[in-house]
Amino acid sequence: MQFRVSTFEKAYETLLATLDQNSQVACGDNPNIGQAQQEIRNQLKVMKENTTEIKNFIQSTFRVHLQSLRQVCYTQISEQSTNDNTKE
Repeated sequence: MQFRVSTFEKAYETLLATLDQNSQVACGDNPNIGQAQQEIRNQLKVMKENTTEIKNFIQSTFRVHLQSLRQVCYTQISEQSTNDNTKE
């Protein structure tokens, strides 16, 4: 997971750097504006892929573990409540 997040972070920083470089120059003054736009599109694709991987990991792994923990907690609380009621 850390690898996915760091990859996303690097892609985001690269995208911001590319946008910053291109915002400094007017479109007419930059003969490579088409190439720069393609680089931005490519970075956005990488970011989207990374975001999808992170989302899938959270949904398939993290959420499942949280649901299991929640069920264990509810079971323990229910058992404690039952034990407390029988003591009275």
